[in-house]
Amino acid sequence: MTIRGSRACGPLLVGLLAAATGCGGSGTAELSGAVRYQGKSVRTGTVMVFDAAGKAYPGDITPEGTYTVPGVPAGSVQLSVQSPAPPSDRASERVKKIKDKQRIPNVATPRPRINWKDWFPLPASYSTPASSGLSTTLNPGPNSFDLDLK
Repeated sequence: MTIRGSRACGPLLVGLLAAATGCGGSGTAELSGAVRYQGKSVRTGTVMVFDAAGKAYPGDITPEGTYTVPGVPAGSVQLSVQSPAPPSDRASERVKKIKDKQRIPNVATPRPRINWKDWFPLPASYSTPASSGLSTTLNPGPNSFDLDLK
């Protein structure tokens, strides 16, 4: 390669490196907020954030009724919320006994226990991004978006 050829490749390599590392791109966002249904905090479940390409990014709903979803590409997103019934104490004990008996390691982070009295079902329409009606636009960095479900 000649000196002239290597000089021509320099800007090209810098441009490719910048594109590969995300320099000049739209960046990533973190979305967080509260989840309420008819004014009451939703205390268990998952908020799913779907980027423009349809890729899902999950975030657990805490017992305090908040959620955080990191690493979402900035831009327009749609959301869904699911809050399945928490397992009963009896069901949790059966699963634990089976795992202990079969020596299955517990690899998932256990979710905090939720009192059955604090749980209530959400309308099925919130379980998919197409029917939830929940959307927002994310800027790079932290974003706040409370979900006030009706």
